[in-house]
Amino acid sequence: IRDELGRLQGMVAAHSANSMNSLYLAGRGAEGSPAAGAFSKQYNSTISERIALVAHKIIGVVAMGEPVAGAAGPGRWVNQYFNSIASQLGGGTSNMQRNMIAERALGLPRDDA
Repeated sequence: IRDELGRLQGMVAAHSANSMNSLYLAGRGAEGSPAAGAFSKQYNSTISERIALVAHKIIGVVAMGEPVAGAAGPGRWVNQYFNSIASQLGGGTSNMQRNMIAERALGLPRDDA
């Protein structure tokens, strides 16, 4: 769990640095990668899901409780997990975001499947 928390801390730091870079570029009137928005959304969804999964490991399924709007304590993590799933769908599925990154940032051919 300590290793997973360390990886999460690194992921959050990298995401924060990327966001600060985007703000810096926007403040100078410059543009970042054409797929910066897709990358940010995808990475945020991934972080959110991993946080929920680590919380699940720490708390355990028995102690998590039922999802309740505005819940505090362990019930909050059930909401976090369900919201992490929803965030991968809202604004475009994770697969759609990956396709945008591949096509716009990496120049890979369009996926017609």
